[in-house]
Amino acid sequence: MKKFLLFSLGPIVSLVLGFLATPIITRIAEPEILGASAMFIIVINLSIIVSTLGLEQTYIRYYYETNNKYYLLYTCLFSSLLGSLIPVAVMGLFYNEIIFFLELNAIKTVTLVVIFAFSLVINIIAKYVQIILRMEQLAFKFSLFQISVKSFELILLFLFIFISNDILMSLILSQFLNILLTLTIYFPYIKRYVKDERKAANNTTLSFKEMITYGIPFMASLILAWMFQNIDKFILGYFSTAYHLGIYIAAFKIISLLVNFQGVFTTYWLPKALNNFNNDNNNTTFYKNWFEFLSFFLLIIPILFVIFKDQLILILGVEYREAKKLMPFLSLFPVLYILTEISSIGIMLKKRTRFYLVVNMITLISSILLNLILIPKFGSIGASVSISLVYLIYFFFRSYFSYSLIPINFINQRFIVKILFIYMYLFLDLLLDINVLVLAFLGVGIYIIVSTKEIENIYHFINKKEKHL
Repeated sequence: MKKFLLFSLGPIVSLVLGFLATPIITRIAEPEILGASAMFIIVINLSIIVSTLGLEQTYIRYYYETNNKYYLLYTCLFSSLLGSLIPVAVMGLFYNEIIFFLELNAIKTVTLVVIFAFSLVINIIAKYVQIILRMEQLAFKFSLFQISVKSFELILLFLFIFISNDILMSLILSQFLNILLTLTIYFPYIKRYVKDERKAANNTTLSFKEMITYGIPFMASLILAWMFQNIDKFILGYFSTAYHLGIYIAAFKIISLLVNFQGVFTTYWLPKALNNFNNDNNNTTFYKNWFEFLSFFLLIIPILFVIFKDQLILILGVEYREAKKLMPFLSLFPVLYILTEISSIGIMLKKRTRFYLVVNMITLISSILLNLILIPKFGSIGASVSISLVYLIYFFFRSYFSYSLIPINFINQRFIVKILFIYMYLFLDLLLDINVLVLAFLGVGIYIIVSTKEIENIYHFINKKEKHL
């Protein structure tokens, strides 16, 4: 538990730092600039996936099995750095089209390509350094790495803004020089680690063919996941304006706390679920109780976003006031993702991972269709409605396949009623101008009525625990 908390420390502190800095950044950067810098980072993330060729997953998979970690690291890292030539070449050949599409016309072409290449290389190295820290179970060092990255990003951003009026360049530079500074701090440790592993290295039967054969399918899966997560932003950028894209990105910053809780919960939940299955594979009540407990507290979050949206939007500032219409719908996607982690547990426990690929394909196609239908007509509001519906589809299909393997009825009549009520409530707020007190009374009041059974079960569960104490 202590190690889990230490591993969670980095993401949590980084999130808090980022959240506290959001009001300052949104008052310095206009929506168009915020959107352009975010799209640059999204492209960098895709380029990392393409460059690494899935070999970072190979490195993780064989880390404890190989008797030559030096060879494994050298082969995977060198091949990933070599692979970075692919996206750099694409950027160099099609820079005019890419710059125009990403709204980065304000930056000189040569400058942007150089920044892109350096940023890609530094991010790849940092990825492997973090894997080493994780695999060596160095929880504090791992968290300190992430905290350093976020701290340097904010320090550099404010420093660049102080000495330059170029906000876009300041945002982009601060998001790769921060990693370079952190790597400089960690260089003595990594140098010592590589030296020790080189001394301990023995002959290995692990071939490059075996490594790349294992890694490539992961690259395909990660590209699919990247498309699933970012297709809305590209379609919004194409059919709408840079302003609306910036508003959409800013709304995401407000719900970042939920998105990061999603990652922390997954880290905690999966080992707990596996442990329960190994101890008693017939104990399905464990999963139902968790789902019922979490669904009650999580599904009220979109309602709270409706009630407090006018207060929350003050964090972003006047230029981003339109983001308040997006936040309630956007809050549904981390909520539904967390619930999916529980409701689809049968897929993991029965090791039928092919269902993940099937569901990802279905949700990607759904995302493209819904975004193409809603964004041209409704802009960023259409994108926020689309992402909530896509994750609802994601939830239902993964739950369905899980039920076919382990018949746990998560999606009962009460749950469906709650989901329908929440969507009706969010659309009521979006389409009609209703007094906030009336909205609060309707939202919380009706939610408690439709959740009576869950409240009763939670009450009995807490009482039972107290008696055991």
